[in-house]
Amino acid sequence: MLVGLRLSNAAGWFEVFFFPKRRVTPELHAFLKALASLREREQPIPETLAQALPAEVVSLLLQGVSLTDLPRQSHKVIFHLVQLGPSVRSRWREDAHTYQGIVGHEIS
Repeated sequence: MLVGLRLSNAAGWFEVFFFPKRRVTPELHAFLKALASLREREQPIPETLAQALPAEVVSLLLQGVSLTDLPRQSHKVIFHLVQLGPSVRSRWREDAHTYQGIVGHEIS
């Protein structure tokens, strides 16, 4: 009720924003599944999966390097950004302070 009261008195505003989320590409996801099968059941990785990624990335992943430790220049090839949201935040001023509250969000 306090938020509604402050906003109705023209002492507040709403902000709409999105969250960037990094996701692996379908090619990398398929390679990682094949890599898990290699380690668990010793099934070879199909050559087409390895050829879909840069050779340096394949080599490092086979050595056990984590995704976050891969070279920065390879991130554009193996990750893509998606925007989650929108999320709405209410903000209002009272005295000399600015307060905020998350109104709600929808993940798309």
